[in-house]
Amino acid sequence: MATDIPISTEPDTEVVSKRSKPTSRSMLIWRRLRSTPRFWVGGILLAFFVLFALFGNTINIYSPTD
Repeated sequence: MATDIPISTEPDTEVVSKRSKPTSRSMLIWRRLRSTPRFWVGGILLAFFVLFALFGNTINIYSPTD
């Protein structure tokens, strides 16, 4: 029992235009990290240590030889 149902081989323009772009693995990881507070706390602490290592001598009130 065969039924004659028309099948379109043309892509539907509405469906194609609504598809989102495929996201890369790095973008998915970045999105996930951005949403976690631990990432931000760790990043701020790391930035603090790096800045203190670079500019620590300018903040210090004693000379290294004292």
